Amino acid sequence: MATHKAPLSPLSIAQLCEITGRGFRTVKKRLEKLEPEKTDGKTIYYNTKDALHLIFGHDDGEGKRLDGQYELARLNKLRADHLELDLKVKRGELVNAKEFLQKYKDLVATFRARCLSLSRRLVPEIRNADTEREAIVIFEKEMKEVLSELSRYDGGTDSEDSEGSGTAADNECE
Repeated sequence: MATHKAPLSPLSIAQLCEITGRGFRTVKKRLEKLEPEKTDGKTIYYNTKDALHLIFGHDDGEGKRLDGQYELARLNKLRADHLELDLKVKRGELVNAKEFLQKYKDLVATFRARCLSLSRRLVPEIRNADTEREAIVIFEKEMKEVLSELSRYDGGTDSEDSEGSGTAADNECE
């Protein structure tokens, strides 16, 4: 003969914490999407069956199943990724974005200042040049020096363009 079971009475967050052994914040966070069954003053009561399903990870409230092993594996992967990033930073494969941007800004500012100062430094020399070709050679020499300084700023590798096989101005004057 079948017996009739009385429905479970609603439980408060404190009662659910006591029963489940979970922390107050954990229980409260997992019950965020669950509508309270009733309230009594400041105490909020939840449907016991639904609350326990959410607390123990059977369901996240949106129909997605939660799995403790999956979550642990996900956490371990995040930890491993974090360690990998730390190793890459220590090996020098990655740099801080803010530091990089500051160095880049400094590089551009230095290059800009050097380029702007070219005209003031070169006008007397170019005026004394006897031919247009001589003036171009003077200008290219100074420009190569600026570009060489720029390439040294980037780790000491000289660019092929700064030492290149000639410029358009060379080709026009020959």
